Amino acid sequence: MPKIYFIIVTYNAMKWAEKCFTSLKLSSVPVQCIVVDNGSTDGTQKYITTNFPEIELIQSKENVGFGKANNIGIEKAYWEDADFFYLMNQDAWIYEDSVQKLLEVYQSYPNKKEIGILSPMHIDGTETKLDIFLKDILPGILNATEYSLMLLKII
Repeated sequence: MPKIYFIIVTYNAMKWAEKCFTSLKLSSVPVQCIVVDNGSTDGTQKYITTNFPEIELIQSKENVGFGKANNIGIEKAYWEDADFFYLMNQDAWIYEDSVQKLLEVYQSYPNKKEIGILSPMHIDGTETKLDIFLKDILPGILNATEYSLMLLKII
């Protein structure tokens, strides 16, 4: 089984923490999680250590920014011999089979060296439309709403 590390940067994440971290715990494929906390003041750090002791928490004394915090987590996972890194936002969650499906795609691909990034579809909190920011990377043939309907098999 590959070593899959989720890297999550947190800053005052209490609003989303339960759903985010519970989704990782329920993954059908075991995953490791490294959280780099950017100096939360809302109890995020205590909540994680109390409710999710399996998470490796790196507490920054100051807000080092999103990019640097991700790099800290990636470096830690790298030195722990991670096979895959998954950068996830604090307000996101995964479905139970998300990682399994990503691994199936990866394993079925004939030339794995051509793969740089795999990502699940990013949907919004209603789970009925693609995330609003996907419009910036989707081709201009269809608008984001049409893509949402097509990819979510509504049309």
